Amino acid sequence: MKLIDQLQNKVDRKIYKRGKKYYKQGRVINYNYSFGGPKQVNIKAQVIGSKHYGISLSLELSNNQLVFIGQCSCPYDWGPICKHKVAVAYKFLNEDYSQLDSTSLQKANFNKLVTLSKELSQKEVDLKYFVKGLLADSMVNFKLKLESKDLSLAQLEEVIKERYF
Repeated sequence: MKLIDQLQNKVDRKIYKRGKKYYKQGRVINYNYSFGGPKQVNIKAQVIGSKHYGISLSLELSNNQLVFIGQCSCPYDWGPICKHKVAVAYKFLNEDYSQLDSTSLQKANFNKLVTLSKELSQKEVDLKYFVKGLLADSMVNFKLKLESKDLSLAQLEEVIKERYF
């Protein structure tokens, strides 16, 4: 069974349709994902409903079954999965999941950090990064070190967590 079908089977039909509609209307914003393990994706996003709702999801594939855990700041309390969560999960499964393989999974976070470095450099924040270790195609066994004269360690960590993790 396709993962998108599994998502549909996990929620009420009306909630699924509304979430899918929100996705198609482009209401999912500030969308980022990172990897919590080889078969786990953590997603953070906002969905524009009657207000902006913050969503945090963890999608995991276990024995080809979709395990769905998440939080939403909306007041929905008639079940574990609201239309906002459906919209975010649908976006990931529809746009990003099929494009991923083991190599791209491992490179995604590194590419996000390179993007962050470029963004901060444009704002005249001195940010340097160093990669140590084996830079093989698999991106395993490496250490990324970030330094900035303009940002404290706490500020740097906050910027990275806020935007990318």
